[in-house]
Amino acid sequence: MNQGDVSVVIPVYNAGLYLRETLESVLGQTIKPKEIILVNDGSTDNSFEQTLDFQPVITWLDSPHVGISHALNLGISKATGKYLAFLDADDIWLPDKLVVQIGMLSQNIEYQGVFGFVEMFGEGEMAKSIQIPERPQPGFLKSCFMVKRSAFDTVGLFNENFQKGEFIDWILRFQDQGFQYLMPNQVLTRRRLHRSGISGSPDFGDFLNMIKARLDRSRAQ
Repeated sequence: MNQGDVSVVIPVYNAGLYLRETLESVLGQTIKPKEIILVNDGSTDNSFEQTLDFQPVITWLDSPHVGISHALNLGISKATGKYLAFLDADDIWLPDKLVVQIGMLSQNIEYQGVFGFVEMFGEGEMAKSIQIPERPQPGFLKSCFMVKRSAFDTVGLFNENFQKGEFIDWILRFQDQGFQYLMPNQVLTRRRLHRSGISGSPDFGDFLNMIKARLDRSRAQ
């Protein structure tokens, strides 16, 4: 397996409290990524300062505060790896995350993407008001996903009209292309649950727009 095949894209918005731990989990992988691209979505905290110890291993890109989809797309535009892997700036990868996923995609060439199980955990006092699943679950999340770059380019970029739930829209389009994904029964990602997290479900209007767009694609086919 080629250690230079994975581009990791991390959107960052006011993640200074967690970013160091996130980056340590990427750099601690048993198979090293080709590149780690962080896109600053107009942060106003100390996020950049938290990356200084990791430079020049990482690439830091600055952007106005436009939204997570724009940040992801900017990072992807600079990525050169055969595979793309995404990570929210407050989540954590287990050490074998990349090696497991690259291995599965290499051995199952009919599949274009791979997830993994996720373990949820709470952060600080805020976690007391959040219901956290006791057991790991199938991780249908951006932070759990790896995709072949060729398949990603066929599906297209993240829809910048959606401020949340951008991955839901994207994975629906992935499936509409007839692409398939694997879900190994192995915990590969830890997701941090806290009130200030940038990820989340789309609002009702965005969700309806996602469903309508899928119906329109189905009718067009």
